[in-house]
Amino acid sequence: MQNLGWIFIEMGANLFQGFLVTYFIDHTLQRKTPAKWPSLLCCGCFTFLCSLYLFFNMPSFDTWIFAVPLVYSLVFFEGSLKEKLLWNAVLIPIFNGIVLFCYYIFVAAFDVTTTYLLEQNAFRVIFLAATNLTLFVTLFAISRHKRRPLSNVYPLLLFFVNHILVIAIIDILFYIHARVSFLDPWLLLAASLTLLISVSSIFLYEIMATYAERDYERQKKEYQLEAETHRLEELRSINDSLHRLRHDMKNHIQIAGMLISAGRSQEGAAYLKEADRNIFSIFSTGCLPLDSELTMKELEMRHSGIEFEHDLCGLENAPLSDFDLCAVVGNLLDNAIEAISRLPVPPDKPVITLHIHRVRDMLYIECSNPCDPAAILREGERFLTSKKERGHGLGIRNIQAIAQNAQGFSSFTASDGAFHASLAIPYLTEADQHDVHGKAPDQLFHKKGTRFGKGTRDL
Repeated sequence: MQNLGWIFIEMGANLFQGFLVTYFIDHTLQRKTPAKWPSLLCCGCFTFLCSLYLFFNMPSFDTWIFAVPLVYSLVFFEGSLKEKLLWNAVLIPIFNGIVLFCYYIFVAAFDVTTTYLLEQNAFRVIFLAATNLTLFVTLFAISRHKRRPLSNVYPLLLFFVNHILVIAIIDILFYIHARVSFLDPWLLLAASLTLLISVSSIFLYEIMATYAERDYERQKKEYQLEAETHRLEELRSINDSLHRLRHDMKNHIQIAGMLISAGRSQEGAAYLKEADRNIFSIFSTGCLPLDSELTMKELEMRHSGIEFEHDLCGLENAPLSDFDLCAVVGNLLDNAIEAISRLPVPPDKPVITLHIHRVRDMLYIECSNPCDPAAILREGERFLTSKKERGHGLGIRNIQAIAQNAQGFSSFTASDGAFHASLAIPYLTEADQHDVHGKAPDQLFHKKGTRFGKGTRDL
């Protein structure tokens, strides 16, 4: 009965360590789904593998069991492969280093043998409690602040290699101590230094991530400045088009009047109908800047021989600001126009469709257009193009950032020669804004019980 009770104590400690590993992965990577069963599965598998030594003749702790959180992060989380490998490479040396460090401290401070520390006694319970408490404080502190991941692969590779070397050093220290039954102060110093190196690299990563985020914000502002300059040029183009239209309309009216006066009223009506087709649409969504944006884009499409199909709802009380609405729609239509221009064999009548509609407390924005699959690249969950210009990829990233800041979702899919973009933005009341403060967008969306369009989630 005493052995059974001790097994429960050991498995309880292993269960807590499984929880810590799962907690760390959950708070350093972005989930694909709000479901809880993957976390429970990861925690359970890690606990089971950690507890095998209780029933079989094998080491009580080894590095191979961290294959569980690695598979967990690869299968159930968003993000690039290098980001997932990095945070798993961080987890292993931190975890193993703290266990090794606490072990050396207890053996050196209390002058006990390794055998005594592994026996079923009160000292073993104290050791387990102290080690798990240290693990909890360290992993919680590291995972507390989540920054934007580094986009440059070389710093990520450097951090990854650094932690792999730390893992190897820790395993070598375990091996030396297992083969040589003494505790040399140099082993304790080596364990301390490896743990210090691993923790210090985390702070270095945070600093580099901060600079990377600032660089991204700088690129974003430059991109917005270029977009505003382009918009100003489009406004000038519209002004010129209006003057030309006024001149042309006088001629059209005169011609139609002559046809009607000559008794050819049907031909006159047909001529006026054809003239009306060449006049740009008047949009009235309730958002004047967006109406101007849509007018400019439609004119650009007509000059490029692109048909524009649209179905728009009123946007007087939209959950996005006028600036964000123009940024989202403008980026979507710019990407669509550019995608059609880069088609190797353009269709006779390429069509861009834009739908903006409200369903209960959600605003949906959907845009689709023909595209060349070879011109679309994807890095992890991020869509890129084959463009070489500066600002590459910032349009979709800006759309994603706007959707995320509004507690919504964005989706981008490419299939069957077409590119589809979708956004779902909730209409938040003041109570809702207070309720969702500090929550992730997927938690809010799951709470509302709504269902998000087509495609896969990027945020």
